[in-house]
Amino acid sequence: MNVLLILSDEHSREIAGCYGNPLVKTPNLDALAARGVVFENAYCNSPICVPSRASLATGDYVHRTGYWDSAAAYDGRVPSWHHRVRAAGHDVVSIGKLHFRSANDDNGFTATHLPIYVVDGIGDTHGLLRTSRRVREVASELAAEAGRGFSPYTRFDATVADATVRWIRERASRPDRTPWVLFSSMVSPHYPFRARFLSARRAA
Repeated sequence: MNVLLILSDEHSREIAGCYGNPLVKTPNLDALAARGVVFENAYCNSPICVPSRASLATGDYVHRTGYWDSAAAYDGRVPSWHHRVRAAGHDVVSIGKLHFRSANDDNGFTATHLPIYVVDGIGDTHGLLRTSRRVREVASELAAEAGRGFSPYTRFDATVADATVRWIRERASRPDRTPWVLFSSMVSPHYPFRARFLSARRAA
């Protein structure tokens, strides 16, 4: 069995039609949900991006792996499901955002395309602070940018989606039938919050 894992970023299950939201229009997610698996009870092991991705990779809690915050990104030190799939002799390929530490680490993939790692392998060191927490004054600017349209992230996600389709088509053309896993990882709906807009006629 081949596995395609699609990951969106900072995306609450409440903001999807397939989970019952009557206002938000998510036709593509709804179509995937109708043909795939929908988890009624699934939770992130951390509310912070980088350690949450480390937990997804390792299948373990942050207090066990040591990836506590956005200053300590996944570095391949703890075995991941990517390592296990590769060790079983299968291709496990990533396309898009990882937010791991570095391409120099053995993250377990047989190949990576369009990867995004944490900046300089360090991440957000403000997450290490336990006293006098940093005030993130950019929040009001991010709110002002919200609306319909495109952002560099939504354009990047379109590139990731196209690359994912090309990879699957190319792999399907090979005679090799060895099962594979493809991890297709988007940046959106991470801020800046810009949403593509469908007209009423197209949405209908």
